[in-house]
Amino acid sequence: VYNGEIFNHAEIRTELEAAGHRYESRCDTETILHAYEEYGTACTERFRGMFAFAVWDARKRTLFCARDRLGIKPFYYWWDGRVFVFASEMKALLEHPAVAVRANQGKLGEYLAFGYLSDEETLFAGIRKLPPGHTLSLAVDSGRLEIVRYWDVPAPEGQQAPRREADWRAECRARLETTVRMRLM
Repeated sequence: VYNGEIFNHAEIRTELEAAGHRYESRCDTETILHAYEEYGTACTERFRGMFAFAVWDARKRTLFCARDRLGIKPFYYWWDGRVFVFASEMKALLEHPAVAVRANQGKLGEYLAFGYLSDEETLFAGIRKLPPGHTLSLAVDSGRLEIVRYWDVPAPEGQQAPRREADWRAECRARLETTVRMRLM
């Protein structure tokens, strides 16, 4: 299940085809599946884009889920140790008969003060958000749910030599052009 766009899927596709993967379409959804087959859970480290997805690995009996680096695409879930439900909108979770609709009283003050909640909790008790730049793996047989951060905002690298304003402008322009080009796919 997939919501979003992988902007660099054509580049990843070339690598995967060179590794022997055969595509049946031109879409980025297929790249997610082939990348998972080739790189496992590390596939997310290669993706540039906005996405939330879930892949069922039948051999491992594991559900692997991921959210893009900045959390542009939402991913909500509910897990009681027996039933796992996920969706891109909370209202979809609330339709599932196993999900009890209860207010998360402890978070109301934060929401009223700031207009959002800063962690993975939501205004509904038991419904959580997968944080940006994180993956979730649920091993069905053991019931083990694991959340792992795969990306964080890079820290500056030590002391950098002074740069001229023209150099900063050139780098900014080059990065902006690369970003726009990736989104024009």
